[in-house]
Amino acid sequence: MKLEVFCVKCFPLKHQHRPDKHYELDIQDKQVYSLYCEHGHTTSIGMQQAKFELLFELGCNAAADGYFRESITSFTVSLERFYEFFIQTCLFNSGLAETAFENCWKEVSRQSERQLGAYISLYTLNTGKTPQLSKMVDLRNNIVHKGYIPSRDEAIKYGQHIYDLITGHDELLKSILIEGFHKANSFVHTKEMSDHNMANGYSSSIFTLLDITFIYEPKKEQKNVGAHIQMLEQVKKHKSRQF
Repeated sequence: MKLEVFCVKCFPLKHQHRPDKHYELDIQDKQVYSLYCEHGHTTSIGMQQAKFELLFELGCNAAADGYFRESITSFTVSLERFYEFFIQTCLFNSGLAETAFENCWKEVSRQSERQLGAYISLYTLNTGKTPQLSKMVDLRNNIVHKGYIPSRDEAIKYGQHIYDLITGHDELLKSILIEGFHKANSFVHTKEMSDHNMANGYSSSIFTLLDITFIYEPKKEQKNVGAHIQMLEQVKKHKSRQF
């Protein structure tokens, strides 16, 4: 999975003496990427997607490449990072300062059980109900701890299950927690971009099936993970024929 970018200094000159050239960067664990073009310019690119969105798309791409164990692992971690995002949203919605959240998260982030407990507690506090949790934990545990090799169908079914769990929060996010959502959505991006010179840069994104803007859709359209993976398979086959 690649991030397609361009040089901000070369791009305006594409009709003069420089081609409209794009570059591909590997997706990494950061929000701001640096491009060093062939003419010696530096461009900073801010990634707009949240980490849980990228991890879910990595899971889809892994399935399209036939790596079904890796696919399910990415889907699982995507859900865990969504829990982190949800916890941020709830705490910011209550008025907690960013510094206080960072101090709190240092303790919670050390164990996934603590994160899950925090998620369940905050969800219940804001809704009066306990959240729906994954019903496919046994499959995930067999893969991670017992070396089980899943089928394509199992990976797709698991991915759809995780997708449904995450997008099932849309009504809560765009009603009770809307203020906290906006703060959490900009928290990581703003913090990391402040450490880079974005005067010579821009924000970018890649297409992801799981898109945080689902909360802005007046009527959420439930998407099919299997169809998305099939589309990725076709795209990859087409690209392979070109070389």
